[in-house]
Amino acid sequence: ENVSATDIFEGYPLKISGIAFAGKTGYRFYSDPECHNEAEPTSPGTYYMVAKSEGDDNYLPIESAPCHFSVIKIIPVQLLISLKSDSVTALSLITASDISAESKNNDGSFSEIPFSDIEIRYQRGEKLLFGDNFITVSYLGFTERVNINVIKADYDLSGIKWINTDFVYDGSEKRAELSG
Repeated sequence: ENVSATDIFEGYPLKISGIAFAGKTGYRFYSDPECHNEAEPTSPGTYYMVAKSEGDDNYLPIESAPCHFSVIKIIPVQLLISLKSDSVTALSLITASDISAESKNNDGSFSEIPFSDIEIRYQRGEKLLFGDNFITVSYLGFTERVNINVIKADYDLSGIKWINTDFVYDGSEKRAELSG
Protein backbone atom coordinates (compact mmCIF):
# COMPACT_ATOMS: atom_id res chain seq x y z
CA GLU A 1 0.00 0.00 0.00
CA ASN A 2 1.26 3.50 -0.71
CA VAL A 3 2.67 5.31 2.26
CA SER A 4 1.06 8.55 3.43
CA ALA A 5 1.48 11.08 6.22
CA THR A 6 -0.99 13.64 7.50
CA ASP A 7 -0.21 17.27 8.20
CA ILE A 8 0.88 17.84 11.79
CA PHE A 9 1.31 20.79 14.12
CA GLU A 10 4.78 21.83 15.21
CA GLY A 11 5.97 19.55 18.03
CA TYR A 12 3.38 16.81 17.36
CA PRO A 13 4.37 13.27 16.35
CA LEU A 14 4.09 12.36 12.68
CA LYS A 15 1.26 9.96 11.75
CA ILE A 16 2.32 7.60 8.98
CA SER A 17 0.12 5.03 7.31
CA GLY A 18 0.99 2.26 4.85
CA ILE A 19 1.76 -1.43 4.84
CA ALA A 20 5.15 -3.05 4.32
CA PHE A 21 4.89 -6.66 3.21
CA ALA A 22 8.30 -7.79 4.39
CA GLY A 23 11.41 -6.64 6.19
CA LYS A 24 12.15 -3.65 8.31
CA THR A 25 10.66 -0.33 7.17
CA GLY A 26 12.51 2.96 7.48
CA TYR A 27 11.59 6.52 6.58
CA ARG A 28 13.62 9.39 5.19
CA PHE A 29 12.48 12.98 5.13
CA TYR A 30 13.37 15.67 2.61
CA SER A 31 12.76 19.38 2.16
CA ASP A 32 12.38 19.20 -1.62
CA PRO A 33 10.03 17.17 -3.87
CA GLU A 34 12.97 15.61 -5.73
CA CYS A 35 14.18 14.17 -2.39
CA HIS A 36 17.76 15.46 -2.61
CA ASN A 37 17.97 17.44 0.66
CA GLU A 38 17.39 15.36 3.77
CA ALA A 39 15.69 17.32 6.54
CA GLU A 40 14.03 16.35 9.81
CA PRO A 41 10.45 17.67 9.93
CA THR A 42 10.89 19.75 13.08
CA SER A 43 10.04 23.29 12.00
CA PRO A 44 7.05 24.63 10.03
CA GLY A 45 7.12 23.92 6.31
CA THR A 46 6.43 21.30 3.64
CA TYR A 47 8.32 18.01 3.75
CA TYR A 48 8.50 14.86 1.63
CA MET A 49 8.76 11.35 3.00
CA VAL A 50 10.01 8.18 1.34
CA ALA A 51 9.47 4.77 2.96
CA LYS A 52 11.95 1.97 2.34
CA SER A 53 11.40 -1.68 3.10
CA GLU A 54 14.53 -3.85 3.22
CA GLY A 55 12.75 -6.94 1.96
CA ASP A 56 13.55 -10.50 2.98
CA ASP A 57 14.08 -13.94 1.41
CA ASN A 58 10.72 -13.71 -0.34
CA TYR A 59 10.50 -10.01 -1.26
CA LEU A 60 12.86 -7.54 -2.88
CA PRO A 61 13.59 -4.22 -1.19
CA ILE A 62 11.11 -1.54 -2.17
CA GLU A 63 10.98 2.25 -1.97
CA SER A 64 7.79 4.30 -2.01
CA ALA A 65 7.07 7.33 -4.11
CA PRO A 66 7.54 10.53 -2.13
CA CYS A 67 4.51 11.73 -0.20
CA HIS A 68 4.25 15.27 1.05
CA PHE A 69 2.98 16.63 4.35
CA SER A 70 3.23 19.90 6.24
CA VAL A 71 4.36 20.88 9.69
CA ILE A 72 2.04 23.71 10.72
CA LYS A 73 3.17 26.49 13.04
CA ILE A 74 1.05 26.76 16.20
CA ILE A 75 -0.42 30.26 16.36
CA PRO A 76 -2.99 32.00 18.56
CA VAL A 77 -6.46 32.30 17.03
CA GLN A 78 -8.40 33.73 19.98
CA LEU A 79 -7.74 35.82 23.09
CA LEU A 80 -9.47 34.69 26.29
CA ILE A 81 -9.56 37.01 29.33
CA SER A 82 -11.01 36.34 32.76
CA LEU A 83 -11.14 38.47 35.89
CA LYS A 84 -10.00 36.86 39.13
CA SER A 85 -12.28 39.05 41.24
CA ASP A 86 -15.92 40.17 41.06
CA SER A 87 -14.93 43.81 41.42
CA VAL A 88 -11.97 46.16 41.21
CA THR A 89 -11.34 49.39 43.11
CA ALA A 90 -11.62 52.86 41.57
CA LEU A 91 -8.40 54.82 41.09
CA SER A 92 -6.36 51.63 40.74
CA LEU A 93 -4.64 49.87 37.85
CA ILE A 94 -5.33 46.31 36.69
CA THR A 95 -2.48 44.01 37.82
CA ALA A 96 -1.59 40.36 37.28
CA SER A 97 -3.52 39.50 40.45
CA ASP A 98 -6.73 40.90 38.87
CA ILE A 99 -6.76 39.22 35.47
CA SER A 100 -5.64 36.12 33.61
CA ALA A 101 -5.08 35.87 29.89
CA GLU A 102 -4.66 32.89 27.60
CA SER A 103 -4.75 32.23 23.89
CA LYS A 104 -6.60 29.47 22.12
CA ASN A 105 -4.32 28.15 19.39
CA ASN A 106 -5.03 26.74 15.93
CA ASP A 107 -4.25 23.20 17.18
CA GLY A 108 -6.95 23.47 19.89
CA SER A 109 -4.45 23.93 22.73
CA PHE A 110 -4.41 26.84 25.18
CA SER A 111 -1.38 28.91 26.20
CA GLU A 112 -1.12 31.21 29.21
CA ILE A 113 -0.14 34.75 28.24
CA PRO A 114 2.21 36.57 30.64
CA PHE A 115 0.65 39.74 32.07
CA SER A 116 3.59 41.77 30.72
CA ASP A 117 2.65 40.75 27.13
CA ILE A 118 -0.87 42.19 27.19
CA GLU A 119 -1.95 45.80 26.79
CA ILE A 120 -4.78 47.18 28.93
CA ARG A 121 -6.74 50.28 27.99
CA TYR A 122 -9.08 51.84 30.53
CA GLN A 123 -12.48 53.22 29.65
CA ARG A 124 -11.72 56.82 30.66
CA GLY A 125 -8.06 57.61 31.06
CA GLU A 126 -5.08 55.91 32.64
CA LYS A 127 -6.73 54.12 35.56
CA LEU A 128 -10.07 52.75 36.70
CA LEU A 129 -12.68 55.33 37.60
CA PHE A 130 -15.84 54.80 39.59
CA GLY A 131 -18.60 54.17 37.07
CA ASP A 132 -16.38 52.47 34.47
CA ASN A 133 -17.87 49.19 33.25
CA PHE A 134 -15.25 47.76 30.90
CA ILE A 135 -11.57 47.60 29.99
CA THR A 136 -10.03 46.66 26.66
CA VAL A 137 -7.27 44.02 26.56
CA SER A 138 -5.05 43.54 23.48
CA TYR A 139 -2.50 40.89 22.52
CA LEU A 140 -0.88 40.25 19.11
CA GLY A 141 -3.62 42.07 17.21
CA PHE A 142 -6.46 40.44 19.17
CA THR A 143 -8.68 42.74 21.24
CA GLU A 144 -11.16 41.70 23.90
CA ARG A 145 -13.59 43.98 25.74
CA VAL A 146 -13.94 42.82 29.36
CA ASN A 147 -16.87 43.93 31.51
CA ILE A 148 -15.84 44.99 35.01
CA ASN A 149 -17.46 46.22 38.20
CA VAL A 150 -15.58 49.22 39.61
CA ILE A 151 -16.31 49.92 43.28
CA LYS A 152 -15.57 53.09 45.21
CA ALA A 153 -12.13 53.41 46.70
CA ASP A 154 -12.19 52.92 50.46
CA TYR A 155 -9.34 54.67 52.26
CA ASP A 156 -8.68 54.70 56.00
CA LEU A 157 -8.25 58.38 56.83
CA SER A 158 -8.41 57.95 60.60
CA GLY A 159 -4.81 59.19 61.08
CA ILE A 160 -5.22 62.23 58.82
CA LYS A 161 -5.83 65.66 60.32
CA TRP A 162 -5.79 69.28 59.27
CA ILE A 163 -2.99 71.44 60.66
CA ASN A 164 -2.35 75.17 60.54
CA THR A 165 -6.06 75.95 60.60
CA ASP A 166 -6.05 78.95 62.99
CA PHE A 167 -6.25 82.08 60.88
CA VAL A 168 -6.91 85.73 61.43
CA TYR A 169 -8.37 87.44 58.42
CA ASP A 170 -5.94 89.99 57.08
CA GLY A 171 -6.92 89.97 53.39
CA SER A 172 -4.20 87.52 52.31
CA GLU A 173 -4.59 83.94 51.08
CA LYS A 174 -4.36 81.29 53.78
CA ARG A 175 -3.70 77.52 53.42
CA ALA A 176 -4.38 74.64 55.75
CA GLU A 177 -2.41 71.40 55.42
CA LEU A 178 -3.27 67.71 55.71
CA SER A 179 -0.95 65.72 57.93
CA GLY A 180 -0.70 62.03 58.75
